[in-house]
Amino acid sequence: MAKNEYTMLSAIGTSYQTVDKTEVDKNGLDFIMYGTDNLYPQNTIDLYQNSATHNALVNSISSWIYGAGIDASNKEQFPEEFANFTSLITKSIGKNDIQLMCMDLKLHGGFYISFTYTIDRESLAEVNVIPFETMRSGKENEDGEIEWYYYSRNWGAGNRAEKKQIKSYSPSEKNIYPTQVLFVKMNTVGSYYYPKPDYIGAWNYIELDKNVSQFHLSQIENGLAPSYIFNFKNGVPPREKREEIKRNLEAELSGSQNAGKFLCTFSNGGDTAPDITPIELTDAHNQYQFLSEEITKKVMISHRVVSPRLFGVMDGGGLGNNADELIVASQLFEKTVVNPFRALILDALNIIAVESGANLRLIFKDFSLFETSTISEEDIV
Repeated sequence: MAKNEYTMLSAIGTSYQTVDKTEVDKNGLDFIMYGTDNLYPQNTIDLYQNSATHNALVNSISSWIYGAGIDASNKEQFPEEFANFTSLITKSIGKNDIQLMCMDLKLHGGFYISFTYTIDRESLAEVNVIPFETMRSGKENEDGEIEWYYYSRNWGAGNRAEKKQIKSYSPSEKNIYPTQVLFVKMNTVGSYYYPKPDYIGAWNYIELDKNVSQFHLSQIENGLAPSYIFNFKNGVPPREKREEIKRNLEAELSGSQNAGKFLCTFSNGGDTAPDITPIELTDAHNQYQFLSEEITKKVMISHRVVSPRLFGVMDGGGLGNNADELIVASQLFEKTVVNPFRALILDALNIIAVESGANLRLIFKDFSLFETSTISEEDIV
């Protein structure tokens, strides 16, 4: 190499930034931000919609929590009260409040219920489950209580978001505030205002599942082109220029959605033309196979799946196809995972029953995973 000639190496690629889930108490705001951008619940929904494994598990487990619906062990004794109760929580097809509770509790770790009292305040006129992502918690008062919650359909607008203040559940104040909101949440270590979903430990793997699918799709759309090394041979520019070039390449080529993109270059001649060397991934199919299996395994663990076979995943081990073994697995999963969710929901439903003047002993009806039966309208709430 001639005197004063040297080569500089610069890697292109962005470091991974986890989605922020910090509870931010910002001066000037009446509510607690969920994440520094106040959009953690929206990011949770994005992962749910873009990870096949995670999506299937959330749907299946929330359906398992709901089971065959809500029943009351003493409904024969109080048929009118049970009928009134079911009318409060079942508005129309696809608008069953209990199913919405199951979904939000599994996906977000909690749910919000709004109560609207009758004019005489003696009973409930309306009950609705408010989508979790639309709600934010107010700040605690000097007694450590949350007095207000805030509703908005567009928290992404920041300070311009239009929001509505709703009184927290307080039966003693129903004459003043006829509409109130009850927030039911899982207990989460390290969080005060907002819960975390039970699968939080696999957040990175769920996001990895999303990015891997985007990467493969982008490669297919761009002709399965490989990655490249770019070597510019026309000298080493100043630091500011090198950083600018790096940023431009990074913006064009990095990220799971940019797999397989190409770069068009211009030069005065062959001596100054950049070298572009493709990087072929060695043993790619085995690496992708390992990654796919590892993601599935970690996501399953985070959802506390006792046996993957209960959810249609044949892992080559564990329980076989013996029905007795699957029954044991389903019973274990129901007792250790499903029933704790149900207990939280039943606590909320009992509050609704009391506020509506009903004396009911509410229970979840189980459905059998291994028997075929016909479910009538009377079986479902």
